[in-house]
Amino acid sequence: KGDRIPPPMELLARRDDGSTFKASVEFAHATFEGEACLQIVFRQQTVDAALVAQLQRDPVTGLYNRSRTLECIDEAVASAAAGRSGQAVLLLEPDNWKDLVASTGIGNADHLLAAIAAKIAESIDPEEDIAGVLGDHTLGLILAPRGDLEHAALTERLRTTIAETIFDAGSRSLTVTITIGGTLLAEKNANTETVLDQASACLRAAQNQGGNRVELHDPSAREKADAEREQYWLDLVREALAQDGLRLYHQQIISLQDAAGEFYEILVRMRGPKGDVLPSYFFPVAERNGLLPAIDRWVLGHAIDALAHRENDGLTTTYFVKMTLQSLEDPDLLPWLVRRLESAKLRRSKLVIEMPESKVL
Repeated sequence: KGDRIPPPMELLARRDDGSTFKASVEFAHATFEGEACLQIVFRQQTVDAALVAQLQRDPVTGLYNRSRTLECIDEAVASAAAGRSGQAVLLLEPDNWKDLVASTGIGNADHLLAAIAAKIAESIDPEEDIAGVLGDHTLGLILAPRGDLEHAALTERLRTTIAETIFDAGSRSLTVTITIGGTLLAEKNANTETVLDQASACLRAAQNQGGNRVELHDPSAREKADAEREQYWLDLVREALAQDGLRLYHQQIISLQDAAGEFYEILVRMRGPKGDVLPSYFFPVAERNGLLPAIDRWVLGHAIDALAHRENDGLTTTYFVKMTLQSLEDPDLLPWLVRRLESAKLRRSKLVIEMPESKVL
């Protein structure tokens, strides 16, 4: 009696079956059969799901409020950092909003914004995509994983849907356009502040160009361009190998000792859409994709054939042909080369294979 009441406590309680639940314990002074005692009230913590859902909603648009929308962006960013690709964050604003508010009135402007929000919510996937409010007239979308072209098509569809809709604002009917700025999510920009800055910059840039347009930032644009360029050259190399699209150039070598015969350095070129292509353009792609041995065999085989033709014409010729390290590591190259030379039956002509000393030693 007279002791200070302990403060309420929160704890994890255990049921008879071993399961646990969150509970709170409160204390109060009481009497039992005339004796002073401390009453312990044990309550299971319950959450009203409907109330929580209501507290997460914006009262004007019915979409998620700013706090919940930012939480959803945080979750999307975290999943992007963990390797989930293909998501996007968009910011949407009606064009000329101040003029719309001035002409329709604040109350009607709220109804107009709610109608725009409802139209946008109808145009996205309610199970996968998330729509919310981020500012007075700024809406935010978190789009589930899609391909780049699908994101572009969806954002353009959102823009045209709003532009083609007639909205009621009090006694007036009017059309509205929106501007959309956004960014794709990737591990490179997996930071909420960065994502919002990039989306906002795209939104402002589109508005500065007159509005009623879409602008998306792709953090992996450079890598995608590099991958497309790599695939372009790889397709050219494979086509050249399959369709005899390589060419041999003969660069004559003059012997200072007046050695008998003719001497040539053999150079390879690839036929391209705009003419012959130097090896410096297609060799790196071929090396990364393991095609250098195939190119070396093509060059060696055609060089041997050319030596045989020249020998039939009564010429004694020596060809100097460069070979790559990948071919040197190919155990099947030497047996193949022996068979090709035997079938050519060269008597006077020679094939000299060259390789930088740094590659051999």
